[in-house]
Formats: sequence, structure tokens, C-alpha cells
Amino acid sequence: MNSTQTMEIIRVEGRQQLLNLKKDIQSLFKRVFGKQLSDEAWGHYYLNSPYGTSTVFVAYSGKDIIAHGGLIPQKLVSRDGEEYDYYLQTAIMIEKERRDLHVFKKLMDEIHQYVMEREVFDLAFPNDQSFLPFIKLLEWRNVREYNIYQYVLADDCASSDQYDKDTEHDFTHYLNLDDEFLKWRGELNHMKIFEVDGCKIVYKDYEGALELLDVLVRKRGIKISVRKITDSLGYSKVNIPECFFTMLDLKGLSLVGTVGIPQRMCLFPSSIDRVEYKEIKPSLLLSDVF
Repeated sequence: MNSTQTMEIIRVEGRQQLLNLKKDIQSLFKRVFGKQLSDEAWGHYYLNSPYGTSTVFVAYSGKDIIAHGGLIPQKLVSRDGEEYDYYLQTAIMIEKERRDLHVFKKLMDEIHQYVMEREVFDLAFPNDQSFLPFIKLLEWRNVREYNIYQYVLADDCASSDQYDKDTEHDFTHYLNLDDEFLKWRGELNHMKIFEVDGCKIVYKDYEGALELLDVLVRKRGIKISVRKITDSLGYSKVNIPECFFTMLDLKGLSLVGTVGIPQRMCLFPSSIDRVEYKEIKPSLLLSDVF
């Protein structure tokens, strides 16, 4: 099978139509990633978002599904309380025998047209293999890039670098961390909430380490002691995304190294009138992975 053979891309929306496609999507996922997409995970990504069911683009060659891309409806809220709709790009999958730039671009062109017709944007965190095609071929904008660092508690270590500039209150658009969103977002990762002294931490357990998914500071100038929180929650190591450093007190921590790959927050189209991308507060909860 090669990229010149007939390929039809269709858009699928609505609960029943998505359910009709479920087995095909799970089958393609298994062939592409070598592991099962469970019924629970499928329901999370396609049906359960509090903002509506996903929109899916699938490519068929005859009766065989060969490519897939999904859009999960999401919302940002502004500092003034205004809501803004956008899509979270998820599960770009292409059958191994058809995996070339022609199929990839044709699929993504369909997705881009849909997004632009609705005058919203599409957000993704491409991995190392897809990052350059997203940026060079598809003209996505890489708005922010940061690493996740692991630290251990260490009373006698030298003080970790401190970041004195408070940028928490410079952002104008945020995820709305209400109960409905947090319930959905925690369906697969079993995240938890910790609140103390005007601060809200969303976290999960990652291979025995405390992993910070989101940090909210309600008053300018407050610094959260990561050491105290890590210790009080019964952990000896903590994973901290670099984008949260300005809100945190890192004293009493010793750096081990990075965890995973750099997080690259990319958006399409390259700009949009109502939202300045750099003013979107970073969060691991923006991703479909963490």
C-alpha cells in the first residue's frame, strides 16, 4: 500500500457516530502504538469532556482505516471571566505503511480548515518526531518550551536557584479549574488537589514522585515551599515543570535531572485576534498526556 492509493478523509461528530467508530480507532491505535486503547481511555478522550464530544477526522483506504486525528473541545477563561473555546489536538495516528508527509499533511489540512472556519485555535504538545513537521510543514507556532525537572529533598544541599520575578499574575487566560473540568481531567491520571495558604496545587503520583500538574497562587508575591508540600504529602522526590519556577520556593531541594522530553506548547493558527498566545498560563493540564 502506498500514498498514491485512494484515500478518503471523513469528519465524525456526535456521540453515536463516534461510538460507531470506536473499534476502528482502537484497532488503529494498537497497530500504531503497540498497546491497547482501553474503553475507559477511549471514553475519556472522545465522549467525556465537559465541553462536548470530540470531533474526529479519519482517513480510509477502501474499508481500512489508515489515519486519525482528534479534536477535544476545551475552554480558557480570561482574567475578566470571559470564556474562549479552543481545541486540544489528540492522537495523530497513521498506519505504518502509509506514514509519509503526504498523508500527514492531507489529514492535518482537513483539521486546520475545520478549526479556522470556527475562528478558534488548536493546541498541541508535539513529541520529538512530530515537532518539526508541525513547525516547518504545517506552520504551527511554538509559543513556549520547558523541561520537567526532578528534585529530591535534601536538608544539607546548597540552595536551589530562585526565581524572584512573579509571573503568575502576568497571564490573562487560564484553564478554568472548576470541579467539572478537574473531574474529567483526572479520570485517567487520578490526580489530586492540595490547597494551603492561598495556593492550589494539582498533582499526581508519577513512579513514586510527586508531579506538579498545575500551580495556582491567588495573591501576588506568595512563594510556595515545594519542600514542605512534598514532605507533608509523604514524598521524597518531586517533578517540577520549569514553567512553575517563578511561583515556587525551591530551597531544600537537590536537582536530580530532567524527566521525559521538553514540553513544547504549540498552536495553530500562528496568531488569533482574541487571545495572545503568550498570555495563556502554562499548565501540564493543557496537554492530553499528563
